[in-house]
Order: sequence, then structure tokens, then C-alpha cells
Amino acid sequence: MLLSGLQEADPAIAAGCAEALRQHGALPTDAIDTLTAQFAGGNPSNWTVGLAGHLPGKHLAGAVADLQQTAPELHYAITVLWSFTESWIARRWELQPVAGFPDIGNTQ
Repeated sequence: MLLSGLQEADPAIAAGCAEALRQHGALPTDAIDTLTAQFAGGNPSNWTVGLAGHLPGKHLAGAVADLQQTAPELHYAITVLWSFTESWIARRWELQPVAGFPDIGNTQ
């Protein structure tokens, strides 16, 4: 149900489905297969791409690697999202979305 919601025309429904799936964490194999089929279909929704970028790369690595030849823009988008979500910036962003940065003074 949530996977089909990623294709909804109503952006609120698609966003809600993507966020619910993202928060679920590890998806079952059939859900991963459905996501990769949406990539292969050639026109995945923005929410499908965003969800893929927030899932652990090990689950989608093969399917995303295949996109390098068939859909290089999509391959690039997902790998950039992976780079961000695996970085220290993303971990800090999730823990403290309104974090304040200390004033370290003027270094000039």
C-alpha cells in the first residue's frame, strides 16, 4: 500500500508514504524489488528517488549501479543522496534539526 502511494498524484500522500517507508528502516525484499522495478520503468517519482537515497545503499546498490548506463542522471541523484545521508552532516541534521552553531569569533 505504501509503495503504491509513492506514485500518487497528491504530493501529500506520496510524501507521507515515502516518509513512513523511510522511518520503517529495513524494507523486505519484495519492497526493494518494487522500488527497483520503478527505476527500471524509466520514470520513477521524486518520492521514489528520495526514498531510495535515504535507504541503506547495500539494499539497492546493484539496481542503482545498473542505472549508470541506462539512466545516469537518476544514478547520480541517488548516489549524491547516499553520500549526504551517510555523512556526519546528515547524522547531526537528524538529531538536531534546529541546531545552533557556536560563535567561534572572527578569524580574520
